[in-house]
Amino acid sequence: MPRIIEKTVYQFDELTDKAKEKARQWYRETDDGYYLDDVIYDFTQIAEIIGLELSTRSVPLMNGKTRQEPEVYYSVAYCQGDYAAFTGKWTYRKGSMKALLEYAPVDTVLQSILADFNSLQKRFFYRLAIDCSERRGNQYVNNVYRRYMSRYDEQAVDRDTEREAESIVYRLSSWLYRQLRNEVDYQNSDECVDENIRANEYEFDENGERV
Repeated sequence: MPRIIEKTVYQFDELTDKAKEKARQWYRETDDGYYLDDVIYDFTQIAEIIGLELSTRSVPLMNGKTRQEPEVYYSVAYCQGDYAAFTGKWTYRKGSMKALLEYAPVDTVLQSILADFNSLQKRFFYRLAIDCSERRGNQYVNNVYRRYMSRYDEQAVDRDTEREAESIVYRLSSWLYRQLRNEVDYQNSDECVDENIRANEYEFDENGERV
């Protein structure tokens, strides 16, 4: 025989501290992942400012069409293989430092990376090009060369210059990884989880179990 059972339900802020922790645990276990599109978009804006032309890849859509996305790759799964990497060509862009100072005035790490890149460019009359790619979950520099008027006039650089360019590229990918990690940490924080629970108006029993 069917029977009706009455049960008292609570909003998140009505729970005890212990029950709130249970509710947070439920939310983290059922959440379908982290939203990192804003971080990637921010990186594409920075890439344009500093002269990094990101490659793109085709992504299929539900309607059968495709759209282009920047080739930015990452893993932020709290494991040893976590990384961030990108593919594209990095060349000098006039006025890049001024533009970066306006876009990210307090990010001294990013400013330092660009300053070192521009300093390296100056030694080669601002004609260096760095081909960057992602390989097996790591940032990789394919080629560093000095550009002239045409592809056939390009000239290789010495190994010390290659190493310096590689170091700058790796620093930029490490910076990107930190931005992604910071966002994941924030989305996983009690503050953000609590906000999302409240926004969705989830209800719980007195022990913090979802009802």
